[in-house]
Amino acid sequence: METLANRIDATMKERGYSQDQLAEKSGVSQTTIHKLIAGKALESRKLSNIADALNVNTDWLAKGKGSKYAGRVNEMVGDYNKIARPPVIDDESWKALPPQIRAFFEVLLNKSASGKITLDHVKLMHNLVDELLKN
Repeated sequence: METLANRIDATMKERGYSQDQLAEKSGVSQTTIHKLIAGKALESRKLSNIADALNVNTDWLAKGKGSKYAGRVNEMVGDYNKIARPPVIDDESWKALPPQIRAFFEVLLNKSASGKITLDHVKLMHNLVDELLKN
């Protein structure tokens, strides 16, 4: 994608965000979002807020350089390591789960490491695993 406007617009569409929703999630005014998407503004001091709300790399959003998710993956993995307990796969309760459920969670964990799901998804998944292991 060649322009900041294209990158913001396309990523908003990927996420299913309206301009109002992106403004709310990023703490940036809807007017600023509109100007950026319309190409009337070529930069913003709050671009990192927009990148965070879209869960993309700020450099990629600003300049189109590097990977869309580079850096985000490291942040998510680091944050997941902070919230994760000792590896769940070593737990006997985990081993007792049906193979299909274990496989499902392993796919989700792998996708989280590649930047395809957000830290919020990982936290939700972690809570779901905890609930399954309680029963």
